Amino acid sequence: DFSTGRVLRYRGDSEDPLKWEEVGNLDTSGANLALHDGRIFVATWTGISGGFGLEQSPLEGFDFSTIPPFPGIFMSPPIPPGGLNSSNADQWVKVWNVLDYEPDLVIAFSYLVGDLTSFMGHLYWGTMHFPSSSFIIHELVSQPDLLEAGCREDPECSDRQDEAERNSERSTSVFRGKNFDTTPEIELLYGESSFPVFSPMLGWTTRQNTNSLEPLCGPSGFFEGARDMPLINFYTWTLETYLNEAYLGTADSGGRPPMPPFLSGGDLYRFSDLGCAEPITLDVFGGSGGFRTMVPDEDGKDNDDGLYLGIAGRSNLLPDGGWKLLRFK
Repeated sequence: DFSTGRVLRYRGDSEDPLKWEEVGNLDTSGANLALHDGRIFVATWTGISGGFGLEQSPLEGFDFSTIPPFPGIFMSPPIPPGGLNSSNADQWVKVWNVLDYEPDLVIAFSYLVGDLTSFMGHLYWGTMHFPSSSFIIHELVSQPDLLEAGCREDPECSDRQDEAERNSERSTSVFRGKNFDTTPEIELLYGESSFPVFSPMLGWTTRQNTNSLEPLCGPSGFFEGARDMPLINFYTWTLETYLNEAYLGTADSGGRPPMPPFLSGGDLYRFSDLGCAEPITLDVFGGSGGFRTMVPDEDGKDNDDGLYLGIAGRSNLLPDGGWKLLRFK
């Protein structure tokens, strides 16, 4: 059962601190949310994406005649005075689906929708790709023979496995949209106009992204060649507005060698207007890991204004282990 997503409103008090009210029903798990245009927008994941435990994935032997929901974005009804309540639970609408972009049905299962934020009348969001999850899902469903013992020792099988790994991986793509309540207008800021797609009859071919969107600012992963090195910027991990600008933080693992040393950590990008983003740092300000969360403080009190950045490290030991909290001004 993949229909387990819920949006909850806290109704607790000192007498009943664990009281919640369901105000939204989703077709799969909710992950991130944002307030935009008088509504709540929720980015979703699925129970079969994300890369965790895929060796025991329900995709193994999965019956594709019954396709579970793909990740996407849900929109609430307009928030009424007093806020949403249980009567609004069935009024949420799915306004974007990863299949509106990714043309490979199997690889689309590996997508997650990252963080999202409202900026200059648009909703901004990005995708997330747990490293190797798309490759594993592709193997399990489309080319299970690549999982057989001894594949790496067979040159022909090993070459096909390398080809599948290269073609199935994805880097983060970034979108923005508006007018979701009427006729949605969605633009691709960073992404791919076409992708490698696998067919059992044709093998690997190239196909346009589903809605034939052209990237306005650059390729997925934010720089040329990133799609071939998908561990570069594989997460749009967090998005936040601060002082009338939008900040996007990524996660990456330094890519596959050889990689330039200045691309060894998560990136922070800034949108100052409706144009393209400018990089603030490409290495987590000299560290490693990625930008896991952001909290703006711009109230002008206590001389502590800034964009607070939570940095997730790649390890909990030296060198450069653990998490960090930074203030960006």
